[in-house]
Amino acid sequence: MKKIMLPVDSVFIKARMKELGYTYKIIQEISDGKISEMSLKHFLNNGKQDPHKAKRVDEETLNILANLLSCPASHLIEKDYFLSTNLSDEINLAVENLYLRNKEDVNSVYNEEIKKFKTNMDLKLMLDQTHFLFQQLATDDYVFDKTPFVKSFNSIRERLILDKCIANRELTEIQDNLADNLYSKIISASGTYNTQQIILMFLYVLILFDAIFTREAIATASQLTPERKTSKADQFYVLTYRSEKLRNLLIDWVLYKGFIFDDPQIIELGIDDIAIEGIVLMLAACEKCYRHINGIFCDSEYINRAVLSAILTKLEKIIIELGIPIPEDFVATEYIKMNTSRFGIHYNALKAFFRKLNPPKKRQNKELGAFACGFLFASNNKCC
Repeated sequence: MKKIMLPVDSVFIKARMKELGYTYKIIQEISDGKISEMSLKHFLNNGKQDPHKAKRVDEETLNILANLLSCPASHLIEKDYFLSTNLSDEINLAVENLYLRNKEDVNSVYNEEIKKFKTNMDLKLMLDQTHFLFQQLATDDYVFDKTPFVKSFNSIRERLILDKCIANRELTEIQDNLADNLYSKIISASGTYNTQQIILMFLYVLILFDAIFTREAIATASQLTPERKTSKADQFYVLTYRSEKLRNLLIDWVLYKGFIFDDPQIIELGIDDIAIEGIVLMLAACEKCYRHINGIFCDSEYINRAVLSAILTKLEKIIIELGIPIPEDFVATEYIKMNTSRFGIHYNALKAFFRKLNPPKKRQNKELGAFACGFLFASNNKCC
C-alpha cells in the first residue's frame, strides 16, 4: 500500500522544538532512532521556508514526531494543505491566487516605505484579529461548520471588541458611536446559535476586510506605479470604492435600518450557510494577507486585482441573498471624490514621498551641459 505523504509546517515544528529545548540529535535519541537526525534536517529544510516547497512526510513519522512534541499531528501539517482540501473550490481558488509575485526589481527605498505603510500597529491588530477568528472557526483539520461558529462569535464579545479597532480614523474612518452601536448588538446576540449572530459577524469581518485590503490595494498600486497615476492605479481606486460602498451599505441596513436576520426560512433555505461561507471567504483572504505580511516574499508580492474583484463580486451576491438590495449605481466611479477617499489620500501621500526621492534636475545643470556642448563644437571647428 502506498504511504500517504503530508506536507510539514517546518516553521511550527522548529518553533516547538526550540520551545521544548529539543535539538535534532535529541529527537533522534528519544524516538529510538525512528526519526534520524539526518532525515529530520532533510524534511525541515524547505529552502527559503516557501510553503509551496514544503517537504512531505509519511503519517507514521508525523505521528511519532507529534507525540514527541506533545501536540496534535495536525499542528505539524502545512496549513495551506488543509485549506486546499477543506475550503470550497471557489474560496480555495481565490485564496491561492490572491497574491502575485513581482519578478522585477523595485527601488529598495520604495519597498521600505511601502513595508512601513503596511505594518503599522493598527493594521497589525486587525490582522491579528482576523487570524484569531480564522483559527477559531476551524477545527484542527480546518473543517468549517456551525459548531465552532458560536465560539468564534462569542469571542468577539469576550475579547476582540475590547481592542476597539473598528473605530479607526486612519484605517476605517468609522466613528466611535457607530462602533459602539455594533458592539452593543454583538453583545445582545451573544450566546447560543442564532442567525442574527451571522449578519453581525459578517459586518464585523467585512469592516476588517475592507480596512486590510484597502491598505493592501494602496501598497500594490504604489509598488506597481510608484511615481505616477496610471490605469493600474485607477483599477485599485475602483476596487476599494466598491469595498467601501458594500461595507457602508451593510452598516446602513444593520445599524440604522434595524435589519433583522431571523426569518425561519433562513435556516431552511440554507441562507445562513451562504453567509458563513462569505465570512470564511473574507477571513481566508485576510489569513493570506497575514501570511504575506509575515512571510519572506512580502517585498515582492502584490494583490491580484482580478481575484480581489472576484471576491467582492461574491460578497455582493451574498448581500443580495441576505435580502439586502444593492443600488444600480453601486459601483459607479466618482473620480472627483476619489482623491479625498481613504485610497486617494494615502496613495497620493506615498506618491509625493517617492517624488521627493527623485527631484527634477536643476536648470543650471542643463545650461552647463549646453555650454559644454557649445565649447566642444567651437573647439572642433577651430581645429579644422
